[in-house]
Amino acid sequence: MLLEAQSNKSMAEYGDFSPSQPIKELIPTVDYSRPIEELPLLLAQITRFQQLQEGIAIGIALSHPLCDGLAAIHFVNSWAKMTRGETLEASELPFHDQKLLKPRRPLSSPRFDHAEMKPLPLILGSTNTIEEQKKKKTFFQLKLTAEQVQKLKKDANNDNNGFQSGEPYSRFEAIGAHLWRSACKARELSKDQPTVFQTVVDIRRKLNPPLPQNYFGNALAFTISPMCCVGDIVSKPLSYAAKNIREAVERINDEYIRSQIDFFACEKRMDRIRTPFLEKGEYREDALFYGNPNFGVTSWMSMTVYEADFGWGRLVHFGQGALFPFDRGLLALSPDMDGSILVFMHFQEAHMQNFIKIWVDVTVLGEEPLVDAEFITHLRTHHRLCTSEEDEPKYELITPGPEDWIWPGRMLRNLTREFRRLRRSLGPGPVVPGQSSLLFFLLLLLRTWGLPLSPL
Repeated sequence: MLLEAQSNKSMAEYGDFSPSQPIKELIPTVDYSRPIEELPLLLAQITRFQQLQEGIAIGIALSHPLCDGLAAIHFVNSWAKMTRGETLEASELPFHDQKLLKPRRPLSSPRFDHAEMKPLPLILGSTNTIEEQKKKKTFFQLKLTAEQVQKLKKDANNDNNGFQSGEPYSRFEAIGAHLWRSACKARELSKDQPTVFQTVVDIRRKLNPPLPQNYFGNALAFTISPMCCVGDIVSKPLSYAAKNIREAVERINDEYIRSQIDFFACEKRMDRIRTPFLEKGEYREDALFYGNPNFGVTSWMSMTVYEADFGWGRLVHFGQGALFPFDRGLLALSPDMDGSILVFMHFQEAHMQNFIKIWVDVTVLGEEPLVDAEFITHLRTHHRLCTSEEDEPKYELITPGPEDWIWPGRMLRNLTREFRRLRRSLGPGPVVPGQSSLLFFLLLLLRTWGLPLSPL
């Protein structure tokens, strides 16, 4: 489904486009009260700002079971390329054979315990996660320069305490370890508090034989670290946390992945796994919860997020359009393409200021803190609601039929055709480096650098 909208706000009024109530206007709304079989797999919304010369936003809502982040970015880049009038190469066409990830037949029990799908450590003294689920979450963005990334890697690998593990620790392991440690400190948990690190792993190259790199699907595996104590995470060298993160990632091999697929096939209560990811406000004792006292990090650093050029230049920002329901950090390359890393933090509001203070105080390179000064001045929580009908964007619906919901066939051609039609009304749009941005839920923000724009 493709929506066209006109916002009565300027681009500046949306601030830094952090996941918040205001930018939900730019992203298609999904009604989760409908039966799951009626939910659309893809919605795209094109919104023009009040000041027409500023550009447009493209908000995309994709079904996560349909594809993971890598496949979603592949889709966006393909859409952008076709919009420019170019043809996809054979290697760029998506590989759709879902049979490669089917469970074994006849169905058999998983070969591993799969602790990542069972209840994780609770706050000491608690009997469930309900209170933690209810706590307000907020979002803030941090930035690591290339020098600061190298410093963290050096700290993680400069270890004489026996926590080194084979190859030098990667930037993901080093940054993840630092985030895990900072989260434990910010929460002021007991040193005896159990905690685990949770992440997801792209399995395309983990399978034997490997999946094609252009496999279009949800090719992710959940994993968690061994259980640790908060006291060890905050007091031992950074290499200790990095070593436990590595154990979580290295667990994911062909045999473990096949067993996890069997686990899902045998699971009779998928709602307990799905519930935390739906915006229904449901709190359940049996639902998986990856938040306090645990922590998760996802890497988007391998995604080619800045290649999507619809004709006005590449993306210059990448982020999310919705808050996670639990504490999580996401790592993405900076649009400056200088080796710096953006850290998108979803964290309990009550501990946010503590986290920022620890991050700034503990992780410094010379006198430069690991957080933008601009961020400090704009730090805020994001809970503002629309208060009048004037705040709502106006929609013109263009709805393809069910027979068009196949990518890369009719669906992509229809989206491309409609976007080209809209783009013609915006002006010639030179194919030169311009500005635009992508927020993940997804949201692309396209700047046109003063090109004339016409109303819908």
